[in-house]
Amino acid sequence: MASRHLTFLLMFTALAAPAQQNGRFASLKSQAFELFDRGQYDKVAGKLEEIWEQDHSDLKVGEYLAMGYIYGEKDLAKAQAIIKEVLAKGGQATFLVQHSDEKLGL
Repeated sequence: MASRHLTFLLMFTALAAPAQQNGRFASLKSQAFELFDRGQYDKVAGKLEEIWEQDHSDLKVGEYLAMGYIYGEKDLAKAQAIIKEVLAKGGQATFLVQHSDEKLGL
């Protein structure tokens, strides 16, 4: 009987861990995208690195991680490797552009 409970517990734990991780990843993504929208680029990469290290399937994570490296950490080499992978998988690369009228305050 104890063996059955242990087996069930192990199966439950194996199923629950990915769900907890997915919830954590969803929270990290949400935080990162909010930080990006606020212009806090230096904090974006820190939120997305863990996700990208575990899973390269969410191309939006790669796209925003690359922007975090470019605009927050000023690390073009890190960004370039991710951009190449994201583009090769059919994703996109996004860049921020400052227009001259923004500089003038119009």
